Amino acid sequence: MAKNIIIFLGFLCFISLITACAPSGYTMHRYGFFGGFWHGLLFLPDFIGKILGFGTGIYADNNTGFSYWAGYFLGFFWLGFGSRFLK
Repeated sequence: MAKNIIIFLGFLCFISLITACAPSGYTMHRYGFFGGFWHGLLFLPDFIGKILGFGTGIYADNNTGFSYWAGYFLGFFWLGFGSRFLK
């Protein structure tokens, strides 16, 4: 029972990550720390979309600067290294 719930939640997260990739220049919203963190977590599907030619943006062009990039790299490293320490 618990295994099915975990598989369902994993599938839901996967679908959320795939559909969350917006094309570059999509919005005029200025992204701050939390927007950068979210974009850092979404780096892998964005990068794959960029390689396949879907026109997805790797980062937000309209960002606040240092706070955005601090969140971006924190999200990027959390995705890569933080998940290894959750065991």
